Amino acid sequence: MPPPADPPPSAQMLREANALRQQGNGQKALELYTEIIARDPTIAEAHFGLGQLYMAALRFEAAERALSRAAELQPGVAEIWHAWGEALIRIHDPEHDRLKQAKALLGRSSLPTAAQARIGKHLAGKARPKRPDAGKVPPRDLQTVIALLNARKPGEAAALTRRLLKAHPNVAALHSMMGAALRDSGDSAAALSAFGRAIRIDPDYFEGHVNYGEALMACERLRPAIAPLERARSLFPASGAVLTLLGRAYSDLGMTEHAAAALDRAIRAEPKSKPALLLRARVAERGNDSGLTLELTARCLALGLKTGPVHLLRARAFSALGDTESALKSVDKAIALMPDDGDALGLRATILQSIGAFAEAETAFRDAFARAPANGTNYRVYGAAHKFTPDDPLIPRMQALFDQNTLKGRDRQQLGFALSKAMEDTGQHSQVFRYLDAAARQVREHYPYRIEQRRDEIDRMQAVFADFAHEQARLTAGTDFAPVFVTGMPRSGTTLVEQILSSHSTVTGAGELGHFPRGAYKMLLPPGGHRKLADISPTEVGALAEDYRAHVQALHPGAGRITDKSIQTWFVMGLVWLALPRARIVVVRRDPRDNLLSIYKNVFPEGTHLYSYDLRDLGQYYRMFVEMLDFWRAIRPEGFTELRYEDLIAAPEPETRRLLAACNLDWEDACLNFHRNTRKVDTLSVYQVRQPIYRSSVGAWRRYEKELRPLFDSLGDLAEPG
Repeated sequence: MPPPADPPPSAQMLREANALRQQGNGQKALELYTEIIARDPTIAEAHFGLGQLYMAALRFEAAERALSRAAELQPGVAEIWHAWGEALIRIHDPEHDRLKQAKALLGRSSLPTAAQARIGKHLAGKARPKRPDAGKVPPRDLQTVIALLNARKPGEAAALTRRLLKAHPNVAALHSMMGAALRDSGDSAAALSAFGRAIRIDPDYFEGHVNYGEALMACERLRPAIAPLERARSLFPASGAVLTLLGRAYSDLGMTEHAAAALDRAIRAEPKSKPALLLRARVAERGNDSGLTLELTARCLALGLKTGPVHLLRARAFSALGDTESALKSVDKAIALMPDDGDALGLRATILQSIGAFAEAETAFRDAFARAPANGTNYRVYGAAHKFTPDDPLIPRMQALFDQNTLKGRDRQQLGFALSKAMEDTGQHSQVFRYLDAAARQVREHYPYRIEQRRDEIDRMQAVFADFAHEQARLTAGTDFAPVFVTGMPRSGTTLVEQILSSHSTVTGAGELGHFPRGAYKMLLPPGGHRKLADISPTEVGALAEDYRAHVQALHPGAGRITDKSIQTWFVMGLVWLALPRARIVVVRRDPRDNLLSIYKNVFPEGTHLYSYDLRDLGQYYRMFVEMLDFWRAIRPEGFTELRYEDLIAAPEPETRRLLAACNLDWEDACLNFHRNTRKVDTLSVYQVRQPIYRSSVGAWRRYEKELRPLFDSLGDLAEPG
């Protein structure tokens, strides 16, 4: 008898990939699944495993694509349908094409009719949670426990629940009630154990998953909280309360797109939900969508939610849109309701600072320090536009507050950045990184970041434009709208360049709009993948251009040329060429040692520029920035103008003349006197752009060569002038 044949290589690889996935080695499993599919795209189990990996990584669009392929290959496997349904719920939209295709495929599957009906209801988002099984527990006893919990008597509730559990140890609802009693007694660890036990007994226990997720969030274990909350969503997709909880968890994790999607569905389910509307407004603010922030907060006000936080959100949105008068009115309303709120007091000072009213701003900051001494953000924002002196009484106050170690979280990290600035201003250079490294570590702990995420985005964007030469003529829009984009790394001099340009009589400085890069990113890089230019229609490109033009004109009606200092424009430059062929792009470069040190020393809006809080990641990010510029230059060398900060500082007039010529602007002397421009500035350079050009920041890195060694090692051959 011949020996048994060896299994095909793909079967062995599939076993290995499945084992790796179950062991938690997602990256290696991903590589194996991808290789299997490349060899044979008809292996449903490989697509299924890939989909499960993407679901665990919260990449729902990519998961849906993989699982839909698995269902197409094996439409009679209920497990695949269940997983596909989970993915579709995460991206659910009644008009979603994939949902329609799923329903059609379901009708042609070999699944029993009852199973088809159950799955179809689930796909449509109409599932509702079942009543929990109380076993043989007397209803009167359950009601007594609930009454004790509602009466805030957790000790008595726990005692009764323990007695009931001795007789009924496998009733999930009792374990959940025990968790609630322990939580209310302050025993978080035991509460989590009880909630976890409840959902292990009954994996379909809706309230159990909600309780477990909320308890994890209360312990600031945000990432682990996602799984039970997502499971609760699967059991009851239309629950506005669960969607709002998910939105909060995703928002706190910095996953803005996921948060926005969950909250949009929460609002569709419950249009008058004040918590969902308010949280969605905060997420909109984080995404720099000030118009949406105002729209959502107006709905909050109409529903009677006339609170200080709502007025504070509106003040920040008005300020971002350049409406200083409305911003001050809103912040004054917030302060009237929250007279000792450090954020509101600090915002008022910051608005005054942004319009150059530095004396008034200083008075307002001093008032904020007195009324809210523990607000770290105010010290940091004040310090950004203030030159500390050795005898400044604020320095020992800040040091004492920092050394007491009573400040936690965001306030402590912000104070650390303020103190690092104070140490530098006063020449205490050996103390700068003591505070700076501590502050950066805290940000990174709160917002974990993997530089591999940016590597993936760079690779996908280059893949999009690989066929630019073939598609350019077909996709180039006919618009004559001609903004000037000023882009580059943060802290490279982009604000200075925009201030110079906006001092021209024909130019309006629009600031950092962010609108075009957001639209471009959404069009080109769907979650987990990328599009090809060949699959994009001229209509889409034209619509993007028109949307941007309308957005700009709504913000600046009647403006001629505008500057847009959207930092991320360098990443989507190819789409600017297609959508706005008459636009000009100026890329500002700076010695990376000074540039990246300046980034590391500063704080960006919460949840943004997360690479900037680790020196090694900063070096890698800069290398990818240079790589992307080289990529665009190879495609279209005349597509952008590079301006070096050091050259502009050394020779202001000839470099300014070159800048204006590149933007097709005639010479005006006012562009050399940019510091007299009174337009509102909202960046970290708010103070610097009110001053004439100075050279003190050139070569600042030399003071910290030892501390910056990890950065230089990461930069490699780029650790020299850019």
